[in-house]
Amino acid sequence: MRRSTGPFAKAIPNGLSSNCAAIAKNCTDGCMSNGSSHQPRSLPVLTFADLRRLKFDRDYIETAVEGLMVKLIDIEALRGAGRLYIQA
Repeated sequence: MRRSTGPFAKAIPNGLSSNCAAIAKNCTDGCMSNGSSHQPRSLPVLTFADLRRLKFDRDYIETAVEGLMVKLIDIEALRGAGRLYIQA
């Protein structure tokens, strides 16, 4: 994996990608281990569309965070939606 030398190099931990993968695996194993899918009252899984750009592109970060905030403000209306991608 490429290491950033820009202004965000110190702000992003080395193992961010592997940490995200571990969290996703734990959620899949722990939340869906009984084979069921999301329920109508379940909160959505919010996923950033481009993790690589999220790490290194300030404009993308700002737009993605804005998109995330829009979804979080009205999170109750998104129950049952499954996975939603935060795109910039």
